[in-house]
Amino acid sequence: MSVVGAIGAIFNGLGRLFWGSVSDKIGFKNSFTILAGIQALVHLIIPYTANSKAAFITAFSLVYFLLAGNFALMPPAAQRMFGPKNGSIIYGILYTSFASASIGGIFLMKPLIASLGWTNLFRTMAAMSLGATLVTTLLKPLKSLPNSTV
Repeated sequence: MSVVGAIGAIFNGLGRLFWGSVSDKIGFKNSFTILAGIQALVHLIIPYTANSKAAFITAFSLVYFLLAGNFALMPPAAQRMFGPKNGSIIYGILYTSFASASIGGIFLMKPLIASLGWTNLFRTMAAMSLGATLVTTLLKPLKSLPNSTV
């Protein structure tokens, strides 16, 4: 597991550079739509990687790579959509939700695994990623802010 974590950390660092660069080229909306779509696919295949160390490491390296995209894409997106002042506040709240989910997730995961099982839990996460993909495709600049973009 320490090898998976170490390799994952490398992919996390590379993912931040990659997704930031992609966003600069094709914008937040397109970048995040791609990221969330790939994330859904990865969540669907994770249950089938348990019997192969190479497949498991590959899948979780992708998880770290995609997680990095969230941290690379969200700060500039919040600023571009809500303006510098409001974007900073909104991103601060969003960033706090990652910490809250990490801590609260521990307590939520045990009953979910017991009731759904691992495969259905990952299917649920895939569905949530597909939902994020759909919501992202519907994003529009705010009419009340003339410089708002997505």
